[in-house]
Amino acid sequence: MASSIRQTLERRTRQDEYNSKHGITPKTIVKALPKMEEFNSQQKEIKAKVKNETPIEEIELSIEQLKEMMQQSALELDFERAAFLRDLITRREADY
Repeated sequence: MASSIRQTLERRTRQDEYNSKHGITPKTIVKALPKMEEFNSQQKEIKAKVKNETPIEEIELSIEQLKEMMQQSALELDFERAAFLRDLITRREADY
């Protein structure tokens, strides 16, 4: 533990020296967050597509579609939506 702390402090010192030498002021990154209403509407849309009354033949198709949507969300770095889809797939497979 002490070794890790010492290494971290050494790295921080080197980074501070580099920053001051090159005139760099560290800043916190600011990313736009998706609107919560948009996220909620996407969840409702997905839930509406896959209802409990879906026939067994269509459940397989919907699980495959959900997997594709999950993969696409992950590629788009929309991990919250991908996780939601993963959970929905898990529930669907459990019901199946």
